[in-house]
Amino acid sequence: ESGLISLPALDEEKEFDQRVEDQAMAKYAAVQAAELSAEQRAALATPGNAYLQGAVAIIVFEQAIRAIPNDWEFRQEFASVVARFSDTHAVRQRVLDSIAADFADNAQARSFLCVAHLSAVSSSSPQLVDALRQAVANYGQALSDFDTPAMWAEYVRFLAQWRDVSAGEESLRAYFAALLKRAAAQVAEQKDSRLSEAVALELADGDLLAEATLRFPASEALWCKRLRAASDDDVERLCESHALPAAPHAQGLWDLWLSWAERSGMPPARVQAKYLAAFARTSQLTSEHAELKAYLQIRFVDWAWALPASAKLHDVSHYDEEEEEQVPCGSSAAAAPNVEAFRRACQSVQRHAFPTPGFYRRCLELEPDARHKTTLHEFACRVNESDTRPWLAYLQFLVDERRLDAAASVFWRASKALPTDDDREAFDALYQELLRKK
Repeated sequence: ESGLISLPALDEEKEFDQRVEDQAMAKYAAVQAAELSAEQRAALATPGNAYLQGAVAIIVFEQAIRAIPNDWEFRQEFASVVARFSDTHAVRQRVLDSIAADFADNAQARSFLCVAHLSAVSSSSPQLVDALRQAVANYGQALSDFDTPAMWAEYVRFLAQWRDVSAGEESLRAYFAALLKRAAAQVAEQKDSRLSEAVALELADGDLLAEATLRFPASEALWCKRLRAASDDDVERLCESHALPAAPHAQGLWDLWLSWAERSGMPPARVQAKYLAAFARTSQLTSEHAELKAYLQIRFVDWAWALPASAKLHDVSHYDEEEEEQVPCGSSAAAAPNVEAFRRACQSVQRHAFPTPGFYRRCLELEPDARHKTTLHEFACRVNESDTRPWLAYLQFLVDERRLDAAASVFWRASKALPTDDDREAFDALYQELLRKK
């Protein structure tokens, strides 16, 4: 087909076939989009140049961007690949020029162009400082042209990255720290047009984080960053009054709040009340947050398991300070598990939450007594009676205990609970396999 170039097989000992060179040059001349300067065109016409000074690469590139004109990341990757080879500056510049022309209002593309020259500078090169200053100047021009939250996010991300990687170069680290401080002031001057979640996260400025959590109250990352820098009193106040009501789906926030409660020195029953409040609040979330519900329930029984032996829990939904003996939780793990507190925690979840399969699996892992295990298995099978996994776990436990009559009874109940004959047949096969292994 006349519109295609036939590329020859590469041979390390021979140059390209002259016919291929002529074909490539002819095709290149026919591509109107690839308009080069007279100097570049003369360089490409040099006889005997096996790689045609990038002519083939430019042809491929021009054809590719016609097929996928709106994908700037493809052009970024193309430029990165070209940069791995020598004598490809003209080709790479062609790619960069196309990004600048076609993606002038794309913050990520502009950011890439701001730092594209750094790929040619070694981290140990004396030219690095000048190259970084040039990158900062490029960002300054980009922000002048494109003063948006997205462009500011790219700029402060660049500054934070270089501040962090310059840990061994104090003067360079101080330079980027100063630029970050200046950027925070510049964003604060025009918060309405410059502040975004990403900008606030990178700058980690206290005032900007506070403003950002008001603007983006459902952002787990923003709240976590703000709370990690807050005092204990502020953690309690902000979590209970603002963060958790706005983002009840955020596991990181529950971790911060419950970790604060556990290390605060408050009595165990008061921490227990915090957990029960967490169960109540997350119970209103949809099924897509089932993992969070299971996580909180498992965290609760793990915490109770590790309490000191003197710590007591109560089956209450609210903490009564007058009735509670003042036994602080402590931050170190108990020498031996507090089985009584663990069982009380299990009962609290069963009575004040909607127990999940994961919760029961964890309780069964921890429970040391066979009689209590039997009770837990019974409850686990009731969560979803058509799920064969809890039934099989129960049967495995009974067979291991050599309680075969009880196993037969459980098998019959499970079979009755399964919805179809196919389910019952498959379940029977699994049960028979379990018996054969014994």
